[in-house]
Amino acid sequence: MSRELNNERNKINFTVACVNAFAETYNMNVKEAYRYLRDFKGIEFLKDFYDVEHDLAYAEVIGYNRDNEQREHMNEVKQKERE
Repeated sequence: MSRELNNERNKINFTVACVNAFAETYNMNVKEAYRYLRDFKGIEFLKDFYDVEHDLAYAEVIGYNRDNEQREHMNEVKQKERE
C-alpha cells in the first residue's frame, strides 16, 4: 500500500473515530453528530488540522471542535442579525 493511500485511510479512520466520540459525548446518534460537525465546519476543521489533532486525546479534539463550532455558529447568528 502506498504511503499516500495509507495516510488517507488514517485520516478517514481518525475522522470516523472523532464523529463517534462527539456523538457519544453529546448524546447524539452518529448521523446527527456527523451533520452537526459538517454544518458547523467541524469536519473541515478535522481535515485541515489532522497533522496536529491526531496526536491529541479525543476529548481534546472534541473540545476544540466544539469551541470552533460555537464560534462559527455565533458568526452565523451575527451575520443574520446584520441582514
